[in-house]
Amino acid sequence: MDMRLRASSTGLYTYPDVAVVCGKPAFADDQNDTLLNPTVIIEVLSESRRDYDRGRKFQHYRTVPPLMEYLAIAQDAIHIEQWTRQPDQRWLLTEAATAPRFPCNPLALSFRCPRSIPKSVCPARSGLPA
Repeated sequence: MDMRLRASSTGLYTYPDVAVVCGKPAFADDQNDTLLNPTVIIEVLSESRRDYDRGRKFQHYRTVPPLMEYLAIAQDAIHIEQWTRQPDQRWLLTEAATAPRFPCNPLALSFRCPRSIPKSVCPARSGLPA
């Protein structure tokens, strides 16, 4: 099922690649298809949408009060941007390109950053059309 997300204060409706809720999900209506309270959002950055996902879209996401972390994962390189909301509401950027692991505190787990991208995962590097 596709889960839509609404940034209520800006009116943006969007479909993130992954949205995680810690606790009970809050929905915009009784259809239960528009999420209001993600704790973590993960976007896999395609070449065509990378600037929008990292810029304007993240600007909307930052207005969602329950959101604590935003992960932007490069599709064509080993690079992850982890944005974490601080207690004073500022956002802290941590970039993972060579770190073997990095924590995702709201989920009480850590992700492993691969040393290389398998060719089957990255069509551009395997010679296949993107």
